[in-house]
Parts: sequence; C-alpha cells; structure tokens
Amino acid sequence: WEAAWNAGWTMPHEQVIDYALEPAANLVSPAALAAPTPHGLSPRELEVLPLLVEGKSNQEIAAALFISPHTAANHVANIMNKVGLDSRTAVATWAVRQNLG
Repeated sequence: WEAAWNAGWTMPHEQVIDYALEPAANLVSPAALAAPTPHGLSPRELEVLPLLVEGKSNQEIAAALFISPHTAANHVANIMNKVGLDSRTAVATWAVRQNLG
C-alpha cells in the first residue's frame, strides 16, 4: 500500500487524471504494484512496451490504452530511461530479445 501511495504522489498531474479516468477493469491491483517487474518497468510500462514493439506512435498507444498522447510519450521516455536506450527501435529490439514484446 505504501509503495502505491508513494507512486501516486510522484505521478505527474496529467498521469494522475488519466489513471483516475481509466475503466476499473484496467486498473492495476495493489498486489501488482508491489510485485517486482522486469528491469524496473511499471505495470503500465509493460502494457506500453508491446505497443511500442508493434511500431505504434504515441497517439496510437494513447488510443489503445485510453490515456493522453502526452502520458504515452512519458511512458515511452520512462521505458527508454530505465533500460538505458535512446531510440524506440532500440527499445523494441531489446524488448523482443527479452521476450517482453
């Protein structure tokens, strides 16, 4: 619970709004928030990653996940930072090699 609380306090305002407006079926459970994820990626980033592998734009990712394009771009940037790569193509290649895409 504490990890989820802290994560909420550090989210950008636009991401908080998008999260609050998500359908209940798409919300991440508290157990999933606490569970370790590959390479430190958040559960939402793990939802974005396959769409990135498919070559989707930020706008297409946003539409698929019912979030704003700005939030999709933030997720993509966070993924790139966490895995230490500087292009969408490099991230997509890495994800496929890691069986994450």
